[in-house]
Amino acid sequence: MEEEGIIPDLVTWNGLISGYSMWGHSEEALAVIHDIRNSGLTPNVVSWTALISGCSQKGKYRESLEYFVQMQQDRVKPNSATVSSLLRSCGGLSLLQKGKEIHCFSAKRGFIEDVYTATALIDMYSKSGDLKSAIEVFRRTKNRTLACWNCMVMGFAIYGLGREAISLFREILGAGILPDSITFTAVLSACKNSGLVDEGWNYFDSMSKDYGIKPTIEHYSCMVDLLGRAGYLDEAWDFIQTMPFKPDATIWGAFLGSCRIHANLEFADIAAKELFKLEPYNSANYVLLMNLHAMSKRWEGVERITSLMCEKGVKNRQVWSWIQIGNTVHVFSAEGKPHQDEGEIYFELYHLVSEMKKLGYVPDINCVYQNIDDEEKEKALLSHTEKLAITYGLIKTRNGAPIRVIKNSRICSDCHTAAKFISLARRVEIFLKDGARFHHFKAGKCSCNDFW
Repeated sequence: MEEEGIIPDLVTWNGLISGYSMWGHSEEALAVIHDIRNSGLTPNVVSWTALISGCSQKGKYRESLEYFVQMQQDRVKPNSATVSSLLRSCGGLSLLQKGKEIHCFSAKRGFIEDVYTATALIDMYSKSGDLKSAIEVFRRTKNRTLACWNCMVMGFAIYGLGREAISLFREILGAGILPDSITFTAVLSACKNSGLVDEGWNYFDSMSKDYGIKPTIEHYSCMVDLLGRAGYLDEAWDFIQTMPFKPDATIWGAFLGSCRIHANLEFADIAAKELFKLEPYNSANYVLLMNLHAMSKRWEGVERITSLMCEKGVKNRQVWSWIQIGNTVHVFSAEGKPHQDEGEIYFELYHLVSEMKKLGYVPDINCVYQNIDDEEKEKALLSHTEKLAITYGLIKTRNGAPIRVIKNSRICSDCHTAAKFISLARRVEIFLKDGARFHHFKAGKCSCNDFW
């Protein structure tokens, strides 16, 4: 523009920032902010919000929070749109404490009266393990939009509270609001996370019949997951065959996950074959099938899949869990650098397992997918990252304080059982977010009712 004699104004610069950010080019967007300064202008709240919002929408959550720090250093005051984007990033990272700080900031500035900020708060609290606060914000919010309702329904879905989600759906209808495609995605997700098969069918049929909403691949995926998890694998298979479009990776992934739960190798091999075509370098699919073969003691199958991964150059996805103690995030990785307090953690864990066994805990050695003896398998279970993170939380948090752990993949059945016993033995609440949902362990029970 400058070569043609056109001098960009701040509106033009901000448009560039927004465009770069929306396409995931945050470094270029930040460079534009520097260009604004070099041109003699001053980046304003729109400039910084465009950058922060773009990062948040693209899943670059940490970057968006880092840019907010730079925004503050620039002495630019955020608006409600900035805050909403920051809350989305906190939810994406499950940074509850940071989210609470932004909530307090929003309250002081009067932003929480804005329905969009309130919706972002509900989303943040739901994804950060504080459903109670999400509900409180929702109930206080006036002039709720459909997006606000949908966010709360999805909050219940994440926690497997299907009945509560259905009750809220009825409230939506009672308020004279028409549901949309996202509403039904949330309701069907709640049904699949709670095993409500009949209800799921009813809502799936009602979409087109009563509301004229054509089901998308997302809705079909929910139904496959719902049927499969509930043990109706034949019905799930028939459902896939009659879909009006070609199944994608989400469909086959849901089906493969169900096959693992119910140890159905025949269907698992079919689903995996399709996934290997659609996602040839997604290691999670190979590992899932490998684990299923290992559970069935089919070690030749494990070797075959391992060889296939080597041939294709597929690398294992790193498994990790993390816990925040104070302002420090502690990461526990299956393959990474050992934690600095590793000795203390294992010492505490050995004592913990002894306590748990007295209460009836029996290690599930089927969760170890290596061809080793049972004693070695039991030892291997101790190194699971979520166990290490929970144990570290017990060591470092004050008595009675809830423990919050994030894991980037599905929690195994042994760690799930162990977490229940830990909550009972130590009288502590444990909030664990895995790759699929939230688990709230308390007094020996889990909010998922062992359906995950």
